[in-house]
Amino acid sequence: MFRKIAIFAIFCLVATSINASTIIDFDDLNPGDNGATLVSGGVTFSAGAVTGEGSLLAIFDTNCNSGGFPTCTGDNGLGDDDGDLAFPNTGRNEVLIINDQIPYDPNIGPDDEENGGNINVEFGMDVFIFDLEFLDIENTVSTVEAFLNGSSVQIFSIVMGGNNTASITSLGGIVADALIIHFDGSAAVSTIEYSAVPIPAALPFFMGGLGLLALIRRGKSNGN
Repeated sequence: MFRKIAIFAIFCLVATSINASTIIDFDDLNPGDNGATLVSGGVTFSAGAVTGEGSLLAIFDTNCNSGGFPTCTGDNGLGDDDGDLAFPNTGRNEVLIINDQIPYDPNIGPDDEENGGNINVEFGMDVFIFDLEFLDIENTVSTVEAFLNGSSVQIFSIVMGGNNTASITSLGGIVADALIIHFDGSAAVSTIEYSAVPIPAALPFFMGGLGLLALIRRGKSNGN
């Protein structure tokens, strides 16, 4: 009898502690999608302060080869090619950029802002944030700032990968409900991995598991 109760108690504890991670990869959006706000995987992304001319977001297709149109590269009439964001045949598809043109010009297509800017990320709930993958980080002053309930929690330096490379920046499972991603130059967000913090509704289930384990220990103690 005690063995069955023990198994159920352990199940209660495990069921409330395990929460599968979610990876946002922007594949639910289409190349060329653009706007001041975009939503992917239920998470809201918006353009914040921008140091250059761009002030909206766009989805870039990394499967394009350099020079593609209209969803791969744009030259803004200046000949500045976006080949540094082309990652064909790597399993990556859509990525998020701060767009260089405003208003968006469909004849040019997505073109990342060379002067950088901010991307605001709103999860709408408390989450554990693990890894973020970035493309084309060419400097050491780009950052990710984590927020919880409107207050800054920690600022992380984005790992510099360099031109034509991908890099992973780990936030180590920090608890936050929002991020500000600051690019100091040309760059893109490829993926964000996170998992939801267990909601209070799971607390009775968790406490029930603890109570059953306490009951088992008391029963064994009385039996001795």
